[in-house]
Amino acid sequence: MDRKSYISLFVLYATLQLASTNSDHEKRNVTKNVYDVKCGNTSYQLVHIKSTSKSNLENEIHYLISMINVPTIVVKHVLKKTTVTINNDNICNRSGEAFTFSDNNKELSGVIITRIFSYNDSSDTVSLKDASKGPNIISQYEWLLLNRPDNSDKSVMTLFEGATHNSSSRLTLMTKTYCESYRSTDLPHDSVNENVTEFRLTLNNLYAEKYLRYAVEVTFFSTNNSEDSGKYKTFKSIDDEYTPGIFKYWTITFPISTFASWKPVAYNSETFSRQTQSLLYQFDDSGKELSNKGKLNSKSYIDWSIVAGIPSVMFYSTNVTFGVSKDGWYQGTNYSSWTGMVGVGEPPTDSVSTKVYIIISICLGSPIVLMLVGIFTLLIRQVKFGRNNYKAIN
Repeated sequence: MDRKSYISLFVLYATLQLASTNSDHEKRNVTKNVYDVKCGNTSYQLVHIKSTSKSNLENEIHYLISMINVPTIVVKHVLKKTTVTINNDNICNRSGEAFTFSDNNKELSGVIITRIFSYNDSSDTVSLKDASKGPNIISQYEWLLLNRPDNSDKSVMTLFEGATHNSSSRLTLMTKTYCESYRSTDLPHDSVNENVTEFRLTLNNLYAEKYLRYAVEVTFFSTNNSEDSGKYKTFKSIDDEYTPGIFKYWTITFPISTFASWKPVAYNSETFSRQTQSLLYQFDDSGKELSNKGKLNSKSYIDWSIVAGIPSVMFYSTNVTFGVSKDGWYQGTNYSSWTGMVGVGEPPTDSVSTKVYIIISICLGSPIVLMLVGIFTLLIRQVKFGRNNYKAIN
């Protein structure tokens, strides 16, 4: 077999692999509805995203995106047509359930940004261990839902911006709920599908001084918990084609078949590139860096969120921070942006692309291919020979 035949064989194999992967997914119709919550002279916007299977109209994924008090994304999967009711009075009084679903099933999960705080990194190690921490700054920001055109036929976008009265600093939270299996066009080029909502948190022009970095406390919540609740794991990949230099995903899964996941990477410029790439590190509340797998500590208390009144909800948290040594700390660019995802089912992961298969095939060379083809041929012959030795039973 010559090299051209070898390459063709690998391209065919890669194409079949890609086709089989895509066949596991289906397209969804995604709709967005915005609720105005009025509490006296203050108004809030709460976004409801509904993602409905095109082949089974009772297969729905519901997302609630709220900036009321703390940024929150709720994920709920149902197998019957379901509506949501927003309880305005409960939100204003911060008591009882902020929302209810018509299916009366309390199974849901999601992510809350419970704290954003600065810390002193005079050692320039991008570590929360023994670091002095500043106060939570989220309460200083007032959030507004921005009306930005979303021309994509593959996703539905929501963009919230938080601003303060006395500075030009901005916090933004963007979400994209996808209609089909897709490779995100922006770095970190996540592999996403119709069961996923991607989120991006950006810290732009925040207060900065020498040695100062920022960290984000991310709190996960889930109902219907078990001993496995709060467990996380790092998945490794051999391919960094889509996100250069990054070979892993961090993922936490919940017993109700939902998850949250991200790559340990951030960006310190509005132009995402290899040159503006930064690393992401995770720590527990004591400042200890998380290992590749384990279980997050549960939290008994968090600031009020729209999930506060949900019965039997459990909370688990981690702290993420961004940077690399000698990058000038946060004041080096006054910008940090980090992307993750939440969804239903198995977390998407990167698979080896057709291009990489071709490169591997060229590097391996013909001798190994001939050996593999020979072994494969012998196995097929043995199977055929074994079958032919037995007569059919009438």
